[in-house]
Amino acid sequence: YVSLAMLAAVTVLIWWIARSRTGYYLHAIRQDEDAAEAIGIDTRRYKLLAATLSAALTGAGGTFYAQYTQYIVPADILTVGLSVEIILRAIIGGSATVFGPIVGSFILTPVAEATRVLLPGSGSGATVVQLFASDAALGEKLAGYVKFLGGGGGGGGALMLYGLILIFCCLAMPSGAVPWLRNRLRRR
Repeated sequence: YVSLAMLAAVTVLIWWIARSRTGYYLHAIRQDEDAAEAIGIDTRRYKLLAATLSAALTGAGGTFYAQYTQYIVPADILTVGLSVEIILRAIIGGSATVFGPIVGSFILTPVAEATRVLLPGSGSGATVVQLFASDAALGEKLAGYVKFLGGGGGGGGALMLYGLILIFCCLAMPSGAVPWLRNRLRRR
């Protein structure tokens, strides 16, 4: 419930900022920074404000996560994969929208969990590394890899399926799911 309350509060805050003068300035900077400067917007100030707000909200979320799990290790949290996954949620949902990251999360979380369940053992790939590091002949290595795949080890299959779904979403909805849905509803 605390997480849901934080989500609601942050969504209302972002919605309010998007409709304020600051939001219009940030939108202008996003479209064309030189033109925004030409009309008198202090781009450095507003970009610093956006970075500060982003860091504050990220810090609040990280603090909640650390209190929730009661265990945090930089090696688990500060990974490139996690950073990319967080950014992809906004991109898939629609990066220039208020509800885009939420919709992106509702799309990507079930996909990630489904690929993890459908292709168990694909996260580590340790067996594949051990197999190809062995002194066996190439034919034996390939036969061992086929046996590994047949035994439920995806060898990165979950990540490949996840990547294919992301590519499909980016090609079918280049501006994100929320703008795509808006366009579909306007056509009706």
